[in-house]
Amino acid sequence: MRTASRYPSSKWRRPLEQVVHFNRFEPEQYRPQELVDHYVHEVRSFAMYRPHERMEDWEDFEERAGAFAPAYTGRVTNPDPAS
Repeated sequence: MRTASRYPSSKWRRPLEQVVHFNRFEPEQYRPQELVDHYVHEVRSFAMYRPHERMEDWEDFEERAGAFAPAYTGRVTNPDPAS
């Protein structure tokens, strides 16, 4: 028997505001390599079978997201594109 957390509709996804663009490059939505590496090594394996669509609903959200919590949950993934 499958649990609800295995269905794609219940898995964590980036907030829609991070995905939407209007035919232009938006530097503040660019994902820096540090964030990609953090997701791959620290978050991905824990995100796969969670029953929540919002990362903020995880009981260990602060531990998993670390310093990148605003980048995973807010509209802006790269608040300072110059760095």
